[in-house]
Amino acid sequence: MVKNCQLESVLNYGSEGTVYSGIWRRTRAAIKVLNNQYARRAENEVKLIKILDHSNIIKYYDLEYEQGTAYLVMEFITGGNLYEFIQTKFTSTSYWSTIEQILHDIARGMIYLHDHRIVQGDLKSHNILLREGTHQAIICDFGIARCLDNDNQEKKRTNTTKGTIRWMAPELCSPPPEPSSFSSDVWSYGCIILETTSAREPWIDQFNDDSLLFRALQ
Repeated sequence: MVKNCQLESVLNYGSEGTVYSGIWRRTRAAIKVLNNQYARRAENEVKLIKILDHSNIIKYYDLEYEQGTAYLVMEFITGGNLYEFIQTKFTSTSYWSTIEQILHDIARGMIYLHDHRIVQGDLKSHNILLREGTHQAIICDFGIARCLDNDNQEKKRTNTTKGTIRWMAPELCSPPPEPSSFSSDVWSYGCIILETTSAREPWIDQFNDDSLLFRALQ
């Protein structure tokens, strides 16, 4: 128990921290207890996403600090993620009609982000939550998202590749990698479509090793 956050059961473990279900100021929430090295990045993440308001974008509530630990507080979504849905429902009779709705939802959320000059940067099935009952798709995880300058979409290249290889656009794998962009988000969206049609991760039949795929994308 911290000042404003009551942690309950673990929802997910990740490199950035552990996500719990819990209560934040009397509101049901998902609360990520961040590893120290990600706290500063989370501040930028919250500033970027907290002001957005769209049914297909997860809501960020706040970033709380208690005794040196950062707690990222987000909307609580039950229903699992798209990756799990594909793996468990691919052969069901309602799969294709539901997937059509989900893909439309993702596109609407992505267009909204791009209209606000935000690049999500890591679109993949694991980062699409589904609302229980309706299967409404919610784009989440904006850890490497960025807002493009109003006057210039291009940023200087870096030596760091960011994203998840099977959903990454080729230009993000080039040496040195280009920064993420609207176009790279669209590529990732296309990879999600590919995944929904086969119930297999993108390019797994052509390259079953991530390092081989990375070299091919270069």
